[in-house]
Amino acid sequence: MTDIEKRFHDLTLLYLKNRNLTNLSPEELLDEYDATYKRICEHHNQKNNSKWLT
Repeated sequence: MTDIEKRFHDLTLLYLKNRNLTNLSPEELLDEYDATYKRICEHHNQKNNSKWLT
């Protein structure tokens, strides 16, 4: 895992930690993680005009 991927992973976990996820199934939790990670990557790509992370 690269430094930037670790950073995005940590930000994703921090974001999810502060949400109420008690009613989510493991599958829904995975979907939330994936969607959040993707949003962070897309924001980074848009802000930095790059497309190497998706």
